[in-house]
Amino acid sequence: MANFDTDSYRLVEKIALGAESVLYKARSAEDEFCVKTVRNWLGKLMAPSRLRQHSEKLTVSYSSKLKHIRNEFEIGQKLQQIGEIPVVRIYALRRVRSCIVQLGYDLLMEYIDGEDLGDRKTVNALSLADKIDYFYQSTMALRYVHQTGIAHLDMKPSNIMIRQGTIKLIDFGMSTTIGGHLRSLSGTAGYLSPEQIVQERIDEATDIFGLGVTFAVIFGSKPLRQNHDDLQEKNTRMEARFHLANTSIPLIDSVPEARDIPELEKLIQRCTVPKREHRLGDTKHIIATLQRIANDQDIKLTQPRYSVLL
Repeated sequence: MANFDTDSYRLVEKIALGAESVLYKARSAEDEFCVKTVRNWLGKLMAPSRLRQHSEKLTVSYSSKLKHIRNEFEIGQKLQQIGEIPVVRIYALRRVRSCIVQLGYDLLMEYIDGEDLGDRKTVNALSLADKIDYFYQSTMALRYVHQTGIAHLDMKPSNIMIRQGTIKLIDFGMSTTIGGHLRSLSGTAGYLSPEQIVQERIDEATDIFGLGVTFAVIFGSKPLRQNHDDLQEKNTRMEARFHLANTSIPLIDSVPEARDIPELEKLIQRCTVPKREHRLGDTKHIIATLQRIANDQDIKLTQPRYSVLL
């Protein structure tokens, strides 16, 4: 579905309410896909009555939402390859107008008919072997992203989709180039590394921190105690800066469902060390450790069908 008419589709049903957008299943004459919608105040006012009731979770300025959806489109183009890839495919960014009046934007992307790991019912139904396999697949996917020079910056359970036992990473609206500095707080409270809180340099270890908290949660822990409003406070940023420079103790102190596999629990914990010099800084080590754990536990890992350097 690389070439299709971006004007000839209709929104069929709501899939989810995002922090800054609404996701719909959409259909054209020949294709089914997902549309992420961002609307200004006029776009919301002029929306069909059946869609007007749907609203994003956070009150964010239209300019911020527009910045993120454009960024997701640009990042999505950089991540595209021919054949299988472990990230959602982005097809087009379409400006929505009525006559000459701009109403917002639609981001057209691959429709993934599956569940995300933010759904507790889905996670509770997974075996320990399933969770280890998804940890492995997610790390491989993150390595793919990093090898394109991109940091995801919003690793969390709901941004990992599962379809028929295979994962795909979604939501690259916060993503940026590895090595860059953040201009604003980017990511989701509960999963933020200290360098995201203080808007320091971004690298692979930033995503590894989020990955560690993500799978700590999937293996029975809680997200970090990070309140969105508190993150704007000077004292919170000062504390984060102190931890980034000095703290080598993991912020995740236990992983309930991994306790019987000490190497797995330690691996997850090491991802969540605030001081970057002591945090796991490369996905290669995580992949090798998970392969060893899977071998010891007689677990078959799902191998990628895309190109990734190890």
